[in-house]
Amino acid sequence: MDNESIEMKPIAPVSINENSSIDADKPKAHRCTLRNLVNLILILQKSLKRASAKIEKDATYWQNLAVARGEENERYIRIMFLQRQRIETLESDLRTLVNLAKETQQMLAGIAAEKRESDELPILSVNEEDE
Repeated sequence: MDNESIEMKPIAPVSINENSSIDADKPKAHRCTLRNLVNLILILQKSLKRASAKIEKDATYWQNLAVARGEENERYIRIMFLQRQRIETLESDLRTLVNLAKETQQMLAGIAAEKRESDELPILSVNEEDE
């Protein structure tokens, strides 16, 4: 017979009289035997062991999960920090390139102006010789 499938019958209500003796309000037809009590205790002990084992497993699981999530969070924070540094480096490099492009444009404008002046000078000198 399986201990877990034992059905317990209800116990009759008990009252204490003036002589401090215990009397049942109803006939003593439904007594709980010692064997039934022992079986009940064994069933409760087994279920307690299973429940406490599950609780320990659950607690270990949640602790491991919290540690793993904490490590993942720290990793993501480091990755975000590195990405922020890369973005800042790229922004400063872009600013430098823009400044270099402006300087190059100014230099080319200056060279073009000098070239125009140098091209105009020989024409003027040839015209002056003709006169």
